[in-house]
Amino acid sequence: MSNEPIESAKQAINRALAARDKVDISWIQPPPEKDGWTLAGDALRFLDALVRELRPKHVIEFGAGLSTKVLARACVQMGMPCAISSVDHDPQWYGRTRDPGHYISTAWIDGNFLAEGTLIVGAAMSTMDPVLVHFHEREAVAFQIVDSLDGGSARGDFAGTIPGVVRPMLKWTTSFDSRQTNAEVWSVREGA
Repeated sequence: MSNEPIESAKQAINRALAARDKVDISWIQPPPEKDGWTLAGDALRFLDALVRELRPKHVIEFGAGLSTKVLARACVQMGMPCAISSVDHDPQWYGRTRDPGHYISTAWIDGNFLAEGTLIVGAAMSTMDPVLVHFHEREAVAFQIVDSLDGGSARGDFAGTIPGVVRPMLKWTTSFDSRQTNAEVWSVREGA
């Protein structure tokens, strides 16, 4: 498997990280709080710099908020057409009629949740009452998940292919009872 797309993404992220200190977010009033629910100023600057670096045609975000404004403003200032789509399942918003406009939601996928490989994702917006699909874009975005062999992941030190889409790293424990024999364990499993 070629590492070219991964290296290209790393370079774009590094350029955006280097450029973020030059991004002006003084237009955000009131400024983002350090302990609030919005993204911190550093993250907002990084989003702006990343949009300018990648020049996306479509951004999909889970959860509308201040980051939505930063993304949209960067796209407009660059003079590039860019759709920003939102998915929202926050109970505060669920079931409420919304004013027309652009809304964006953000979801975080744990680093040890998806299995290694390429995932192609569709995007859709629908309402439940009335049941109506407003749009459905198949193959809207692709993800390349790379699992490290450095340890600390769900893969552990296994270097082979692991099938499936989801491979979460869950907290779990194992106990051992030296007083129970294998025959006793199997008889319990078989219902004897």
